[in-house]
Amino acid sequence: MTKVQQLMGIKIGKGTTGADNTRLHTQDQPTGRDLTVPPSNELRVVLLGKTGSGKSSLGNTLLGRDEFQVTQGMMSGIEKCQWGQTERDGVVLQVTDTPGLCDMDRNDEDILGEVAKCVAVTSPGPHIVLMVLRCGKRFTQEECESYRTLKNLFGAEIRTHMIVVFSGIDTRPGTADEQRAGLKMELERAPPNLKQVVIRDADNRFFGVNNVSSREERDAQAEMLIIKMKELMHMNGGLFLNSKVNQEISAHVQKFSPLAEPGAPPNIQREIVHGNNVEFERGLTVLFIRRLYRLFRIEGSRGRCSLM
Repeated sequence: MTKVQQLMGIKIGKGTTGADNTRLHTQDQPTGRDLTVPPSNELRVVLLGKTGSGKSSLGNTLLGRDEFQVTQGMMSGIEKCQWGQTERDGVVLQVTDTPGLCDMDRNDEDILGEVAKCVAVTSPGPHIVLMVLRCGKRFTQEECESYRTLKNLFGAEIRTHMIVVFSGIDTRPGTADEQRAGLKMELERAPPNLKQVVIRDADNRFFGVNNVSSREERDAQAEMLIIKMKELMHMNGGLFLNSKVNQEISAHVQKFSPLAEPGAPPNIQREIVHGNNVEFERGLTVLFIRRLYRLFRIEGSRGRCSLM
């Protein structure tokens, strides 16, 4: 029996306090803000992509600081959910960086637990999904299967919240404008599976970014991308991705919402990412695994879960 199968048999508890000295607690105690009513000035963004795609660097570009750990060379990808927040032009920008979903050298329980944590930290759901790909790199079958899994898990609605970001555009010759024009021409000649993601699913919403330029240039790129994200959010009527899995995990987070320090507002996201409540994290993982099993038991031979 695998660890994932063992987790399937665990009963999800209602939370504990005391012994683990955690600040997460159950709904019977004072709670933080209601996650189902997010502030109107929030823009919640989640970064998806394989290891080496440049998504962590993109997160740092958006936040305007080196918040996320960035791997170099042949090192393993980011193993933990990462989260950061900043304010730009009156908008509270929350950025969540996910583990490399194509990494297969880690235990399934670890991968699924961290992906579930990423869903929880964006509760009640992300406004924008940034699919990060690397300029000049082939869109692999593995990436295609991971994307298909996410689309099956979160529903077709994920497409209306998605922008494809190509990192490493600086590897193209010419000025920044010439590099973007070259990217557009290259996409017109792209293989069918990449065209499916960029042109059909993302409705031709894409953006090229240089994450190794000067801070001033990166800030300018961040402003351009944030404008693009705000426009998409406006097109969606300010609505966020609200799939069944988002709803189930948001309810679980509400049950364990954090107790704020005296005089300080609750920071639910940091508690989820950096907290140490074993029962909360285990329950979160179980919820996510059960959702995956239900989905792919129904899908049968029509779908393959690349995360399990």
